[in-house]
Amino acid sequence: MQKLCQICGADAHGLHFGAISCRACSAFFRRALLSKKLRKTCKNENLCTDFSGLKTPACKICRMRKCIKMGMKPQTLQKVSRSVEIFVGRPNMVIFTTNTIKKRNYVDVKNLVAAAFEILKFGAPTPLSNNLSQLERMSLEVSYSTGKCQKLDTICKNSFSEVWKFDFLTAAKWLTQLEEFTMLPMKIQMQLLQAIWSVFGRIYKSGKTVELRKTQGENSRTMNLSDKHYVEMENTKIDMSWLSPYPFEQIMAFFCAGSDACETHMMIEDIAKMELSEIELTYMTAQLCFQYAETRFAGTELSGICDRFLKILANDLHEYYMSDTFGNRNYASRIMKMMKINQHLQRAIRLQREKTLIAHTFDIFIADFSHPEMFVDSGC
Repeated sequence: MQKLCQICGADAHGLHFGAISCRACSAFFRRALLSKKLRKTCKNENLCTDFSGLKTPACKICRMRKCIKMGMKPQTLQKVSRSVEIFVGRPNMVIFTTNTIKKRNYVDVKNLVAAAFEILKFGAPTPLSNNLSQLERMSLEVSYSTGKCQKLDTICKNSFSEVWKFDFLTAAKWLTQLEEFTMLPMKIQMQLLQAIWSVFGRIYKSGKTVELRKTQGENSRTMNLSDKHYVEMENTKIDMSWLSPYPFEQIMAFFCAGSDACETHMMIEDIAKMELSEIELTYMTAQLCFQYAETRFAGTELSGICDRFLKILANDLHEYYMSDTFGNRNYASRIMKMMKINQHLQRAIRLQREKTLIAHTFDIFIADFSHPEMFVDSGC
C-alpha cells in the first residue's frame, strides 16, 4: 500500500530527515534550514493544516512546525546526498558544518565606488583626440606595459584590494572614452560599471598576460594582475582567510583550479597565437563586457544600451580592419577566433557563479560586501 506523506498527505517517496514524506516537503525542510528568511509568524494564528499547496500557498511556519512534529530533525541535514560534494569537490563534513559563533568579514568598498564616481562625473584625467575612433580611444586609455611589473610571492587581502582598485578604476576610465556612455544618467553609468568591471579585468589581463609571457620565455606560467604586479601561480602562497575559514588547499575547487586552470592556460595560448593588436584586444574586452551585461540585464533599458555599444564598436573595428594600419589579413576568421575565446570565458563565468553560490549557501565564503552587486561574478 502506498504510504502517505506525514506532512501534506501526498504520496510519500521514503524516509527524509527522519519522517516519511514526499519530495516536496523534504525539499521545503532542507530550504527552510538553510534559509535565514523564514517568516516567524502565521497569518492564521498557527491553525493551518493544508500543506498541499493545491488551494492556497502553504504557510511556511506552520509547515515547518508540522515537519518537526512528525520527526524531521535538523541534524540529519548532514546526510544529504553526496552529489553536492562531488560537484564542489569538498567533503560533506566541511560544507554542512554549523558554527553559531562563526564570525563574518565585512569588505567596505564605498571609497572605491566614490573614486570611480568622480571619474565618471568628470571624465578621464587625460582627454584623447577626437580624431580617433571610440575604439581607439578606449584602447589608448587602458593600455599599459608589463615590462616593469613585479612578482608577488603572496596573494592576500591587500593584494585583492589593490587588484580590485586597479580593475574598477581602469574600467571606469575606459568607459568614459565611449561617447554614448557619457550621455547616460549617472545611475545607469554606475550600474553598468559595477556589473562589468570584473569581466573587464578578466579578459583584458589575459591579453596582457600574453605580453608578459613573451618576455619571460615560452614555458612561463605567469599571470598578469595589474600594471604593477604578476604572479607565478605554482609558486605563489595564497591567503584567503579574509574570504573563508578553510585553508586554500581545501577550497581550491571553488576557484580556477584543475581542469579550469588548464583551459585558462589553453585560452591564453590561443590569444598568443593570434598576436592581437591593442585595438583587437580592446574590442574583445568590450564585446565580452557588453554581451555579459546585455544578458545579465535582459529585458531592461540597460540591455538595449549595451547592444548599441556593441554596434558602435563593431563599426569601429571594421574601419580599423579596412585601414592601412591593419593591412590585408583575413579579418573574418580573426573575429571568429576572438568570439570563440569570449564564448569560453562566458561559460567559465557561468560555472564560477554556480560555485560561488554554493560556497555562500553553505558558509564556505564568509565575506560580506558593502556593494554586493559589484561582486556577483567576481568569484568572491
